[in-house]
Amino acid sequence: MTLNLSDVEYMSSVGLRALMIAAKQAKKIDTVIAVAAMKSDMQEIFEISRFNLVFPTYDTVAGALQKLSASAAEAYTAATG
Repeated sequence: MTLNLSDVEYMSSVGLRALMIAAKQAKKIDTVIAVAAMKSDMQEIFEISRFNLVFPTYDTVAGALQKLSASAAEAYTAATG
């Protein structure tokens, strides 16, 4: 699963907690949640909170999908051109 955070300017501790809960649930079912396309402020929040150690991070959604699922990357590329 890839979360596109390109439109997220800020995330409070409540949002970070929701992400942590999602990460724990994903781990139980052997699923990876990656985050992609973060703006610099969000990257800083992830680094300060050390979430960059919990979630794989990618510069682009396409890059994340390519790493996690070739078929998802193909579908994304077809949908977005």
